[in-house]
Amino acid sequence: MDKTKSETEKLNPDQVSSAPNVSPEYGAIYSGSTPAPPPYGPNLAGYATPVGTHLYPPTSPYHQGYSPLPNEGNVWVNRQTTVLIAPVQQPDYMGFSIFTMLCCCLPLGIAALIYSIMTQESNQRGDAFAASKNSRMAKILNYLALGLGIFSLVISIIVVVVVLLNNSSGPH
Repeated sequence: MDKTKSETEKLNPDQVSSAPNVSPEYGAIYSGSTPAPPPYGPNLAGYATPVGTHLYPPTSPYHQGYSPLPNEGNVWVNRQTTVLIAPVQQPDYMGFSIFTMLCCCLPLGIAALIYSIMTQESNQRGDAFAASKNSRMAKILNYLALGLGIFSLVISIIVVVVVLLNNSSGPH
């Protein structure tokens, strides 16, 4: 073999295309113009064949997402677009739960903390429905505990003030 010949010159047209009933020009090196595609065969599946549309080969280098690979003259690749839909993370109210557990109302704070942990686990699993439900319940329990804690604080202040006023104004 002559080593000075390029790969294009070494190709035999009979060896380029191994598919039956396909002219050798479809397997040849891309030369700048795209040959016409072979006609569609009989439709065996019973579906209508699209009229006037051919998906391969493309009519231009960037037609329908096809683009040539660098340094490969005859290879066409359909670049795939992948869309990842990340689940929306529901808030877990973990800090709020710890605060209400320690400072406001211990029983409701513990329940809110459990629902916060369940929300985190649901978010990690990607279960948006369970995460939403647990997040809503943790928020409700946190607000109840906060309300109960504020109510208890206000009542305690009122009781202390009333007791101090009664002791100071009582008989001496």
